[in-house]
Amino acid sequence: MPWLLLLLLLQCGQQEKVDFVSKIFLASGISTTRTAIPACIQPTLTEEPKIDINNAQAECKMVYGQVISEVLRKTGLAAADIDILITNTSIYCPTPSIASLVINMFKMREHVQAYHLGGMGCAFGVVGLNMVRDMLKAHPGKICLFVSSEIITSAFYGGHRKEALVTNALFRMGGTASILTNNPAWRCRSKYQLQHCLRVHTGASDRAFK
Repeated sequence: MPWLLLLLLLQCGQQEKVDFVSKIFLASGISTTRTAIPACIQPTLTEEPKIDINNAQAECKMVYGQVISEVLRKTGLAAADIDILITNTSIYCPTPSIASLVINMFKMREHVQAYHLGGMGCAFGVVGLNMVRDMLKAHPGKICLFVSSEIITSAFYGGHRKEALVTNALFRMGGTASILTNNPAWRCRSKYQLQHCLRVHTGASDRAFK
């Protein structure tokens, strides 16, 4: 019996919930050997999920380290070339921040402008892109590294709400890193051009907020 099913059975003894979790796991395509999820919540590697801050940080270092190294390799940039660093993760928001973690990992310059966005859910990509645009308008010609990921160790849910249990079978480990600049010298090297960025915030609506 997978550890999640056993854990839920021991916690509440509700066979209906165990059957539900089993159904969504089977339908999600999660593999016991190939799915990219952290070892601390991988059923074949641990008897029960370990979602403490140390395991979340280990996942964060693995994901951010890999995607940033790859984008620097592809662009031929060094970490010291980065002028602006923006990171975002919705649930995992440690202190020191993930931006500070990245600076330490890659030994970036002391005067790099670093920002971390958290707690914004699936909208954080658009929010971060808005911030990149505004930062480059204020600092033309600079190079910005924008890194986005959700740390699923911290996002793991072991409670009783069925609609929330579904999220454990939705997400995988991974992230994305992009280099953005408005330096004209980079025009011939760029793959894409940001032409429009529109964000609408419906937080004033009680229905949307809840």
